Amino acid sequence: MLLSLPQKNGETATKFNLMKSIYLKEASAEKLRPTHEKGYIQRMQNLAEKDEPFTLAVFQNTGRIMTRFDYEKDQGNFCGHELQEDTKSIILYINCTIIECNFDGIWTLQLGSDLFSSADVVAMEIKLHKWLSKELKVQN
Repeated sequence: MLLSLPQKNGETATKFNLMKSIYLKEASAEKLRPTHEKGYIQRMQNLAEKDEPFTLAVFQNTGRIMTRFDYEKDQGNFCGHELQEDTKSIILYINCTIIECNFDGIWTLQLGSDLFSSADVVAMEIKLHKWLSKELKVQN
């Protein structure tokens, strides 16, 4: 017997709860990291509780900047990214996505086999947000 799913504004609970599920999975993943941030876990839980849509502002708010050393020490093995040789620092976002910054202040983003670079970090965030939204199959 199939159960009918509750609806909100005509959308099934499955679609409605997609971001809630993603935020809670992110909070759980953060708890497993070698040095987890309690504040980040709380932010993810709050986003899930409020059923926040995955807007650019929400995405940007998940970003945590760290040095290359700190990333490789604490997150590198967990996320599995191979950094560019000249990477100085990293911004780590939801779903283990990253944007790298080199010593000249140029931001680099790798999406699949494509590599994008810009002096404008916001342009890279917009590109990454659009890509991640498609990957997560969420609509903004």
